[in-house]
Amino acid sequence: MNVGDIIRVKPGEKIPLDGVVLTGSSSLDTASLTGESKPRDVDVIDEVISGSLNQTGVLEIRVTKEYGESTVAKILNLVENSDSHKAPQEKFITKFSKYYTPIVVFSAIAVMIVVGILYQDINVGIARACTFLVISCPCALVISIPLSFFAGIGGLSSRGVLVKGADVIDSLAKVEQVIMDKTGTLTSGKFAVEEVLHAADQEQIIQDAAAAEHFSNHPIAAGIKQAYHGTFTDAEIQDVKEIPGRGLQITRNGDVILAGNEKLMKEQNIVCKEENTDGTLVYVAKNGVYEGCLVLRDQLKEDSARAVKELQADGRKCIIVSGDNQNITDQVGRKLGVDQAVGGCLPEDKVNTVQKFMKNGLTAFVGDGVNDAPVIHSADVGLRWAVLVLMRRLKLPMLS
Repeated sequence: MNVGDIIRVKPGEKIPLDGVVLTGSSSLDTASLTGESKPRDVDVIDEVISGSLNQTGVLEIRVTKEYGESTVAKILNLVENSDSHKAPQEKFITKFSKYYTPIVVFSAIAVMIVVGILYQDINVGIARACTFLVISCPCALVISIPLSFFAGIGGLSSRGVLVKGADVIDSLAKVEQVIMDKTGTLTSGKFAVEEVLHAADQEQIIQDAAAAEHFSNHPIAAGIKQAYHGTFTDAEIQDVKEIPGRGLQITRNGDVILAGNEKLMKEQNIVCKEENTDGTLVYVAKNGVYEGCLVLRDQLKEDSARAVKELQADGRKCIIVSGDNQNITDQVGRKLGVDQAVGGCLPEDKVNTVQKFMKNGLTAFVGDGVNDAPVIHSADVGLRWAVLVLMRRLKLPMLS
């Protein structure tokens, strides 16, 4: 497929190449690429990235980058070309063996020849050469060092921690700063209603929004329905209409209810105030009258704050690097009390950002998801969130 070609992407399909939307509107799930938990609404002339999951409408996209330059290809390239480092001790042994082994082998051959000539018996020469090889083998140095790392890897695996290489064991104890992804790592991916803006009756707007989302399995819908403690029957909700990239329209007890983004309100000629609050915004209207706006935010995992506090208590600096926007990242950073928060990072940006931090000391990166794979490989130490939590609970010495 070439630049300029037009592709059609249906709901449920992944966008194969980077491009620009020519026709249609939809919501895209970009969590696996950018780490942003909130679905991204796209319309005509908006740019889309490969690997995003099209959730609602049909899109026609003009390709702007060949596969080799696409977002997915860059992620794969970052992973494939990331260095696999050995521990410094193993590097020394490898370099030492590179020169020492040939010298010993050729010396043994020389011993065999010289002794064979002196004693006029090649068998005596071979015996002395073998003796020389045994004596010259630095077993304590060559065998004991790798063996100690293997023992450490085996001990960790018995506790449910998978270690990729000996360099990880050597580096863990020296980690000075821990950089963490936000979405799916520190947050759960579950949304909850945290604010209700410009609503005369907060209970009523939540009820109407929950009715509109009754048949939806979207994470945002789940958060709204959780905020409403009542129930609906399927017969109550009628004329359900999903408007791609905008929201939902239903009829309940004769009332027409709209729930979606600001674009939906404008297209339906409903007067509302544009909100600038951080979070996912759901505007609600009933019978053409604006009711208010719900603000939902991704919820923190139960053990996030504790893990950050324990790491800081150990003298390690904690930093968040996320694909979510800077305001939301800052907000999460303040809740957790991290030392620094950097938002708006694509996978390639994460790698560059972490490499800058690595200049300040040995760095561990904790992530979860496809978008974190390149930076997990490029950091001094890469961890999955579940592994970090397990190590803290077991109080393993390498991070204690």
